[in-house]
Amino acid sequence: MSKYLIVRIITRLIIGGPTLHTVLLTNSFSREQDFDSLLVCGQKNPGERDMYYLADQYYVKPYYIEDLGREINLTREVKSIYKVYKLLKEVKPEIVHTHTAKAGLVGRLAAWMAGVPVIVHTYHGHIYGYYFGAMKTYFFLTLERLMALISDAIIAISPRQAEELARLRLGAKKIKVIPLGFDFSRIINGQKGFLRKRIGLQKDVFLVGIVGRLVPVKNHELFLNAAKIVAGNCRHKNVRFVIIGDGEIDYRKSLEKKAEELDLTQKVIFAGWQEEMASVYQDLDLLVLTSLNEGTPVTIIEAMAAGCPVVSTDVGGVADVVEHGISGLLAPSGDAEALADHMLKLLEDDKLREEIEQNAKEKVLEKYSVARLHDDLRELYMQILNDKRKVKNNHVQSSRSG
Repeated sequence: MSKYLIVRIITRLIIGGPTLHTVLLTNSFSREQDFDSLLVCGQKNPGERDMYYLADQYYVKPYYIEDLGREINLTREVKSIYKVYKLLKEVKPEIVHTHTAKAGLVGRLAAWMAGVPVIVHTYHGHIYGYYFGAMKTYFFLTLERLMALISDAIIAISPRQAEELARLRLGAKKIKVIPLGFDFSRIINGQKGFLRKRIGLQKDVFLVGIVGRLVPVKNHELFLNAAKIVAGNCRHKNVRFVIIGDGEIDYRKSLEKKAEELDLTQKVIFAGWQEEMASVYQDLDLLVLTSLNEGTPVTIIEAMAAGCPVVSTDVGGVADVVEHGISGLLAPSGDAEALADHMLKLLEDDKLREEIEQNAKEKVLEKYSVARLHDDLRELYMQILNDKRKVKNNHVQSSRSG
């Protein structure tokens, strides 16, 4: 028995990176003693920061699969499937719940091979249309459709994402919408002034931030183009722009070069990875998201809970979180002028900004609590388990009567 297994029999196994979502789920189910849970994680890529500190904060001890990484490598994929299969045969879980594309493929296939009774997968976004060319996209879509056949439930984290998954024929009849859940206590109690002190800014500076991995799908170039417009048109406030997050080194270099070309070197700060995100949101006056695609945007929900107003591109499930003009402002994808116009509106209209802050905070605190997420998933798990047991009992009775 591995040193990471804290119970003898695991009734629920989560496969996915040590994100806030998976850590909160593992902690919640173990604490409430509904299901004994184990979180299985893969390795991080070079240039990405380790998020295992989240597991430590919530007393979760992940089981680490070295070959389960984000990058595609056929040899490692085979090894990781075998290692997960061995783990499943050892602990014999009743439920395997996977998260993210790579873990979803490896975990579901291994679970099917190991005869796990219940297999569930959550989509937190998708990889189709922005990461790969047409041939690779078709190949991965085919794999996902095959994985949907062996899944008992496919979870979308927003209604729009559910529609998209159904359109892509990814287990349409099995799709359930279950929004994300968060521990908002840490967000609300963030330390004000922490980020500004770290990057050397005073309280009177209006700080506009973008939070996310430095990868093309986050479209930081659009953020910089909008920042250029805002910097040239904002007359009433001393404004700075901060880019928070790490990722692909070459992509960061290209963003730094673009900032220089736009003459934004003195206006844009590359703050890198920040572990104290609760304190980051407390110091931002405005959060901007410019992604080409999103499932349910975690950064937006966290910012709204912290009382930080949001401007975002209207993509994926963003509109399921942000109601335009009420709890935030939305701009068409790729439209730097519209994005900048919304940013300027909130920069210059204090009353509107305060109204949006209040509306946003009330909405997310009610809709996205971890307690609600726990109850929704528990109900789904029990429904699937009970249905499977009924089918099994009926089969046994039919065999006996025959």
